[in-house]
Amino acid sequence: TGGLNLSDEYINKKIKYGYWKDNAIKLQGNSVWNLTIMFLSLWNSYKKEDKDYLKFKTTDNLKIKPNGYLSAYASVPINGVLEGEDVYLNIINKATKYVYIITPYLIIDTDMINSIILASKRGVDVRIVIPGIPDKKIVYELTNSYVKNLVEAGIKVYTYTPGFIHSKIFVSDDNKSTVGTINLDYYTFSSKILSEKCIKLYDEIVNKNLLIRKINITVCNLKAESKTKNDFVFEQLDLFNTIDKTLEKEETKKHQEDDKKLQHAIIDIKNKFGKNSILKGMNLEEGSTAIDRNREVGGHKG
Repeated sequence: TGGLNLSDEYINKKIKYGYWKDNAIKLQGNSVWNLTIMFLSLWNSYKKEDKDYLKFKTTDNLKIKPNGYLSAYASVPINGVLEGEDVYLNIINKATKYVYIITPYLIIDTDMINSIILASKRGVDVRIVIPGIPDKKIVYELTNSYVKNLVEAGIKVYTYTPGFIHSKIFVSDDNKSTVGTINLDYYTFSSKILSEKCIKLYDEIVNKNLLIRKINITVCNLKAESKTKNDFVFEQLDLFNTIDKTLEKEETKKHQEDDKKLQHAIIDIKNKFGKNSILKGMNLEEGSTAIDRNREVGGHKG
């Protein structure tokens, strides 16, 4: 198990993003059956092909002396629980000596940021390795946008300079580790968060000496809100700023709920009265094309 993909560039027969680095571990024994069941369950949720899982079970007579525990887990879009994030937060919050993290995409939410920073403040040696060459440039810029705050909080952030590192690994205190396919990223519907990230990204990557006439933003990998709901939240508390953090979290939650209500209201109005029923001030300026495009089919002349 691990983050391995299947293609020539992932085994460095074809070079696209420098040297492609990944990690995987080989499992033997009863734990293999757990992974098999998870794979078949996800496969059959789409294909509905195999009813009898037992025909895929193999029996090996390996004499393995156990020296620890292994728990196979998976995050799937059909149960509404973010098991991967739960595991990551649990490792960070329980670390006492060190946490070493390797991730290709460092796009983290408030809970993850707070856990990493608080771990560093309580004396845990936190180190993060990210790629030196991106496979997705915009995602890479977002990844780098988190680095400054983490470094200022004492976290050591390294880049894999030969190319792109695709590993997803957590190692902690010589007694806990996880290797798999789950990235450090998150989803949001907040227009405030999305706007702030877009503005920050624009400021960091756009040449201000050039005339910008048009910007296109493409949103990929959208998910229904019900599929991203996390049933469990881990939080690191302390004696000094718990109240302030709680108030901040409540304020953020209230803003997100208000933002959601506003988005639904705008959509309802536009569905009833047309796309031009609500406009921004910039849409009324000379040269603006929004009003005309809203009258066209899919934003294009039919």
